[in-house]
Amino acid sequence: MNSIYFILYSIFVGPPTTGKSQVIKECAISPMESVTAEADSASPVIQKYTSSGMIKPVAHIKRGFLLSAEIYDVLFKLLKSDEENATGDVQALCQLFSGEEASYRYATEKSREVAANTPFFISGATQIPFAARLVALLDQGNGLLDRFLITFPKCLRPAPYQTSQAIESLKESALSSLSSIGDVFVEIARLHLSHSTYTLNQEAKETMNTVNEEFITEVNEAMLEGTTPPKTKKIDIILRVAAALHIFNHVTAELLQRRKPTQPADEIEHSTLLCAIDYVAWTESQKEIFVERRMKIMILPKLALSVMNASLESIARFADAETLQQIVNRVDLYLHDAESSLLDYETRDIVEKRNEIFKAVLEYTKAVVERELSDEKDGHECGR
Repeated sequence: MNSIYFILYSIFVGPPTTGKSQVIKECAISPMESVTAEADSASPVIQKYTSSGMIKPVAHIKRGFLLSAEIYDVLFKLLKSDEENATGDVQALCQLFSGEEASYRYATEKSREVAANTPFFISGATQIPFAARLVALLDQGNGLLDRFLITFPKCLRPAPYQTSQAIESLKESALSSLSSIGDVFVEIARLHLSHSTYTLNQEAKETMNTVNEEFITEVNEAMLEGTTPPKTKKIDIILRVAAALHIFNHVTAELLQRRKPTQPADEIEHSTLLCAIDYVAWTESQKEIFVERRMKIMILPKLALSVMNASLESIARFADAETLQQIVNRVDLYLHDAESSLLDYETRDIVEKRNEIFKAVLEYTKAVVERELSDEKDGHECGR
């Protein structure tokens, strides 16, 4: 089993006013500020969301954290720049996730060297409409979407009395010994000042081998059947989530016992791996459902067009030349509109617009058919 490194891309999605910004601030940005202040070191948090701005701190500080309460804006800027100017941001994000050694050079700057397995982390939040656009941007066949954990937690708002009860419970629990979540991250950073890697214990290795074999079987069966093989990076992600849980649980447990945390064991327990497998399976299933819904929205125009074609063939036997020409003219309007190239993040808006056109054409087609059928029926009755 290869060593496990700390590289994760994670996004969680929720409706407005559910505390997404507070979560990112209190559980990511503030702890990183505490770590930086404690170590008196340069902050690894990426501040400039450009190609150079992302790579420069990663190459200089040897690690990088891209944190945002609105991750859509950040990734959209990077991916849009890559699409329009071929800046290589997609390739860079894929390489960073895979832990590849790479060299980057930007105009007027010296070459930036990123070592293999450099710690790099993306964590952010967004709302559902932006998540749909973001998934469309990420799902371009380059595997970038497969590298992201995307979760849709139940963002239930607590009643005021529930908030008060939670605060009182926290004050009375062992958690009161922690001044903030930043204490945990400060200790984690202290314990990992030098390069650290983790592996699985024997039982966990056997379980992971089984998971890997099942995935390989799915891929091989799909290839033999001529279907699309499953695309996922879940094997890498499971290992990285397991390592993160292993360290976080150990350090937190020590602090709650009011002890100075020691270095976590080099081997990850089987129970921790099972938790990681369950979590990744949950996030992967949510992402798959979300992608499937998006694909259904995108193919809706094709289905509507198929129905329209069938309707037109039916009325051709009844309608006169002038009526058919009117229908053809209306279809031409759609075809002219369809010639313009679409960017994926515009798909939903464009689809809604085109569905209106389809509806109008189909309603018109139906009216023509009903009129012709009515005329034919009247003709039969007159002939009796």
